[in-house]
Amino acid sequence: MLKNKQQGFTLIELVMVIVILGILAATALPKFVGLERSAKISSLKGLKGSMQSAATMIHAQALIDGVAHGQYVDINQNATATNADGDVRSIYSYPQTAHLQRVMDVDGFTVLNNGEFRLNGVNGCEVQYRQPANATSPPTYTITDTAC
Repeated sequence: MLKNKQQGFTLIELVMVIVILGILAATALPKFVGLERSAKISSLKGLKGSMQSAATMIHAQALIDGVAHGQYVDINQNATATNADGDVRSIYSYPQTAHLQRVMDVDGFTVLNNGEFRLNGVNGCEVQYRQPANATSPPTYTITDTAC
């Protein structure tokens, strides 16, 4: 007589594999849960860096062109420096708060008139730009990540 050879897995073997996969998932899950908050904070830091670069470039252009306080920096180099043209108003050679977004890509951020750039519109997950208060101070950048 021929012996039947076992084919496939027994129920106990399948249950053991499921248990092992469950244990692995339970130990790995906490590591992945914190990634969303880290990603949001990284987005804020990236936007802050973009703001600093944009403000520095506008500042340099204003100094090169000799733009006075309150005048517009011709960012599109078409020989007309006006608000209607999309140019940036200079506050002590730095961009005015409401005009900074004209030289930045702010996809995913809700921009408020007070210089807040909120990630996905969430209050408390934002970067704030403050234009200089006087000719001797630079602009300030503040990250708030309490609600990220």
